[in-house]
Amino acid sequence: MNIVALIVFGVTLMGIAVEGLSHPKRREQLDIPKGDWLTVSLGSLPALGVLAINLECWLRQPVEPNWFVIASGSLLCAGSILFRNWGKWTLGYYYTFSIDLRENHTVIERGPYRFIRHPLYLGSFLGVIGLPLLAHSWLGIFFLTIPTGMAYALRLYKEDKFLLETLGEPYREYASRTARLIPLVW
Repeated sequence: MNIVALIVFGVTLMGIAVEGLSHPKRREQLDIPKGDWLTVSLGSLPALGVLAINLECWLRQPVEPNWFVIASGSLLCAGSILFRNWGKWTLGYYYTFSIDLRENHTVIERGPYRFIRHPLYLGSFLGVIGLPLLAHSWLGIFFLTIPTGMAYALRLYKEDKFLLETLGEPYREYASRTARLIPLVW
C-alpha cells in the first residue's frame, strides 16, 4: 500500500475543500481583472505543483514513510490552512484575490496583521513547503516551492507598492512597524 500517496492525497483534498469554502468562487466575486497574469499565475503555479506532487506519489515506487518527515510536512500543511484562513477571516469583506482595494478600505492591523503585512502569503507558503516534504519529493520542491516562492516575492513587492500608493501614510507607518512576511526577518 502506498501510504505516502494516500496521506498526500488526503491533505490535498482537505486543502482544496477548505480553500474552496473560504472565499467566493466566481471571477467577478474574486475581483480578478482580465489580463491580471500575476493573479492567474499565483493560482496556477501552486495548483500545477500540487497536481505534479500527487502524480509523482502515485506513479513512483512507494517510498518507505519517514514518520518524522510526514509529521513535519503535516504540521506545515495544517499551519498553512489555519494561518491562511485566520488572515482571510480577519480581512472579511476586504479580502480579494487580486491586488485591489474595496470601498472605504483601511489598513488592517488586527489578527495576524499585527505581526506581518502578508499573512495569506505566509500561510500559502507553509503549504508549498509542507506538501513536498510530506510527499518525500525533491521534484515537488523544484516544481512547487521554488516557482511559487518566486511568484509570491514578485507579488509581495507589487502589492506593497500598490498599498503604499493607494493607502499612503497610514500604510507607510504600518509597514515601518511590521515585517513583510517573516517577523524580525523580512
